[in-house]
Amino acid sequence: MNNYMKKIRYATVIACFSMSVAMAGCQESPEESVVVNKDMDNLIEEATKEDDEGFDVEEDAGKYNTYKKEITNEALGVHVSVDAKVDIPQTDKLSMYRVEVEPISQELMDALRKELIGDEPMYEGKKLDKPLKRELEEEIANYVEEINNIKWDGSNGSYTSKEVAMEVKAKRQKELDKLRKKYETAPEELVFSKEDIYDGKIKKISRLYKEDTELYHSENMMNPKGEMYYGVTDGSNGYYSMLYAHTSPTYSNVIRYRKCAYGYLDDGGQMSSIDKYGRCKGREVLKEQIASYLPGVRDSEIRILDEKTTISKEEAIEIGDEFLKKVGLEEFQCYEGDIYTEYARLVKKAGTDTETMSFRTYYILTYMRTVDGVFVNPNDGVKRLDVSYITEWPVEEIEILINDSGIVGFEYVAPLTLTEVVVDDTHMKTYEDIIKTFEDMIAIKHAVESEDEKREITVDRVTLSYARICEEDSLTKGLLVPVWDFQGKSKLIKHGNSYTTNDVMTINAIDGTVIDRALGY
Repeated sequence: MNNYMKKIRYATVIACFSMSVAMAGCQESPEESVVVNKDMDNLIEEATKEDDEGFDVEEDAGKYNTYKKEITNEALGVHVSVDAKVDIPQTDKLSMYRVEVEPISQELMDALRKELIGDEPMYEGKKLDKPLKRELEEEIANYVEEINNIKWDGSNGSYTSKEVAMEVKAKRQKELDKLRKKYETAPEELVFSKEDIYDGKIKKISRLYKEDTELYHSENMMNPKGEMYYGVTDGSNGYYSMLYAHTSPTYSNVIRYRKCAYGYLDDGGQMSSIDKYGRCKGREVLKEQIASYLPGVRDSEIRILDEKTTISKEEAIEIGDEFLKKVGLEEFQCYEGDIYTEYARLVKKAGTDTETMSFRTYYILTYMRTVDGVFVNPNDGVKRLDVSYITEWPVEEIEILINDSGIVGFEYVAPLTLTEVVVDDTHMKTYEDIIKTFEDMIAIKHAVESEDEKREITVDRVTLSYARICEEDSLTKGLLVPVWDFQGKSKLIKHGNSYTTNDVMTINAIDGTVIDRALGY
């Protein structure tokens, strides 16, 4: 099997493995949305009510500890089992705030570089995208193979005529000729020089594109009005590190750091936030699971990198907490975390067998913003204006990866800033009103589409927290409001297969409307 086919196969492995482990897949929602368009002015008016009826977070918190209920709606194909702990924060009030997207500042990037990289020199990260001779050899071989397979024998279904086939062949030959020309000047190995030293400044992508149209073509195409920061170390201290950030007026902002003893990781310098597939809770469990789900993958093709994680979860959280204080992000607290084993997408490799799939084990800690000591909900959804996936406002979240060598990964997605207190102490619906809304709407929200489908929902936690809701046509402005979040699993059973998501229900605590996480309000 050539390297090109191995790459395709490994990509398929990860995609299939992720679906198998997470049991996540595309699933239908009811044709009629249970969420009506939200009127922000009416919501603010509701929050300022002064009548006696409503939930008083300080007085009523101790009244509700658990919630149990069985709900079955055969007509909609939904069964709901609730056995949940009710978590209400210890605070005297919940307020409403106006929020906006926070630009990534040079001050923050300087603080991150100091704590994560130290005095080690950094070099222009985009140099990693310049191919080496051995990488071009593989690409050239793939083009040669493709060109040789372009034939027309009268029955080839890929082309409508011999002329079309030959036209495609001529185009591929031109591309091959360009690759061969590039090969002549390509370096044998990745070597950094003084000319490659990175000054550590955030730079406009349009300016970078003018300086090197080939190297910054994709960034300029996707984010022409944005900025970026991309520096890497040379691995001379035994670790290959990168620090990356981008700002985008349509895709929010992200900061990412990765460190590995075995080479650079290709989930580093890219606009999108890292997907959470290819990871599994626990230590060294992937070999068994991959072999079970994908028998064609041989055990010898899977490698767990030798990176020690012997510290306790408490020690990992202590490291994460201390780090966030040093870089000025102390308003974030650890929301959840555990040991995971995750696919390591190694590119410019050093000391790894290129024929194996590499995995790393570490603690992955999720940190969420707290306001007045109350968590901002991690489940309030990704706001998208269309299906392009480059016009969206993700949930604000920090993820820190930690093993015995310290912080080996950091990602801060969609930074927020609180610009105004809209209502200092909001009036909220009673707990009983919220529960009634949940029981009335849960089956409607998760209704199946055909008689051969059914959905099983379990709820194990109900929390009162904050969540960001968006203005309908905005990717930059919204409100932070109190919500009741019903957490658990929603499993769709369809044609003998099951697909599970974490999307249960989030209800606006002020007006009692259901928040559609896909819409962001």
